[in-house]
Amino acid sequence: MNASGVQRAFYAALRDSGIHKPATVHTLRHSYATLLQHVSSQELYMLLGILSPFRLALFGLLIVQSVQHNLQGIAFVLSQRPNPQPDFVSQKA
Repeated sequence: MNASGVQRAFYAALRDSGIHKPATVHTLRHSYATLLQHVSSQELYMLLGILSPFRLALFGLLIVQSVQHNLQGIAFVLSQRPNPQPDFVSQKA
């Protein structure tokens, strides 16, 4: 099913449900993400299909590498600024 098919199915389900609030597939995505905030790590891994200890370790390693990469990018951008301190730090009360 392509993206427009998903949208048509979502709007049909929304109409049939009797819910009269405006919603989109993106709204549904955020609702699901909000629900996942209350799920334990083990339950989340099961939902994602990460059942073996090897896959769990690999997933954890990928997350750590992604965070490190993003932090390096942020550090680089901040080092290129004339004043690497945030504006609120340099202001005097």
